[in-house]
Amino acid sequence: MPILSVQTDTLTTVERAEDVVRSGRTRDAETVDRMERLLADHAAVDSILG
Repeated sequence: MPILSVQTDTLTTVERAEDVVRSGRTRDAETVDRMERLLADHAAVDSILG
């Protein structure tokens, strides 16, 4: 069972996530809050983090 289902291959997904982190877009408080809500609503964060 996949932990995260995406429309692209794993490498592309990881590269895109790294680009977001490197670009600094996550420094915006509103973006971080939205990402937190999306993860809480759609991911088993506790299970992923162990």
